[in-house]
Amino acid sequence: SGSWIRYITDFFLISPLVLLFALGFIISYLSSKKRDVKIAYFLIVTVVYYLILNLFAKNIRYAMLLDIPLRLFALGAVLRLTENRGGKYRHLYAPIIILALAAYDYMSFYRLFIADGIYDPVSALLLSARGIALPR
Repeated sequence: SGSWIRYITDFFLISPLVLLFALGFIISYLSSKKRDVKIAYFLIVTVVYYLILNLFAKNIRYAMLLDIPLRLFALGAVLRLTENRGGKYRHLYAPIIILALAAYDYMSFYRLFIADGIYDPVSALLLSARGIALPR
């Protein structure tokens, strides 16, 4: 049980930068005039899967398959941000940002699941580990 936004909240608590990059890409894609049918279908499938998941129990474990599309959308955002950059080392911008995102996710995983000892990533424990809610 829970609201329809619970999965988004939990993804934000687990991997905030990836979610922000992914949402940025989706908003950028929807607001642009240039459309790619493959991205459109992939976005539709992702949204439909998200909506179907909202009919069932609201635990992030069941929605982890959505992590793959979110990371691909985040990659799309990184590529859009770096595609028109000039300079001698322009080919290194995207890999550096991707490595920084991966390092941040690794540190986030370590903090939540190793240091804080979260076994079941329910919202209350994630909020507590991030210092947003009181410990349970």
